[in-house]
Amino acid sequence: KGVCSDVSFSVRKGEIVGFTGLVGAGRTEIMQLIYGFIKRDSGKVFIDGKETLIRSPRDAVRKGIGLIPEERKKQGLVLGLSVFDNSALTILDQYSVFGLLRRGEIGVLVRNMVKKMDIKTPTLKQQVRLLSGGNQQKIVLSKWFVRHCKIYIFDEPTRGIDVGAKVEIYKLMQNLAQDGAAVVMVSSELLEIMNMSDRIEVVFGGRIV
Repeated sequence: KGVCSDVSFSVRKGEIVGFTGLVGAGRTEIMQLIYGFIKRDSGKVFIDGKETLIRSPRDAVRKGIGLIPEERKKQGLVLGLSVFDNSALTILDQYSVFGLLRRGEIGVLVRNMVKKMDIKTPTLKQQVRLLSGGNQQKIVLSKWFVRHCKIYIFDEPTRGIDVGAKVEIYKLMQNLAQDGAAVVMVSSELLEIMNMSDRIEVVFGGRIV
């Protein structure tokens, strides 16, 4: 209540659905509601045709949803931790036995992902705060890619990064869709939305119009 109303949309496998509208229209809040970051008063979320209860981001992760947030440095990264630690954050539950991490297996996954995404870092021990904005954003993406989510929500994924890094992130998003993931992209850049999206939802005053 007071954030959004009458919001209903679907995203299919292999599809990129763009969300656009003016800043403050409620795009980010809609994504945070779906993700359990904001408590919702009403509404239902369905995954694979089945109603899914999501009360927290932890639930969303377990249901196969990855969120790349608008506030990269505040919500997407732990700036004081290393490239390795940030990239492994989402899979700790999958690679631990009785509270002990299987660091060797995690290391193989992270190294392969860093190489695949061409993240420029001297070592995996490098603190992410010392990397460029484009490489920081790739690390935000990499932690979800190693989890192999069904659904990816990208909130302003190219804000504050250079043109070269933007093109790389576009390609990564398209590859995700081609591999069968469902992709939601929120952006203020209309050309970006028009070029990337299969369908576009326009948000105004907390409603899809």
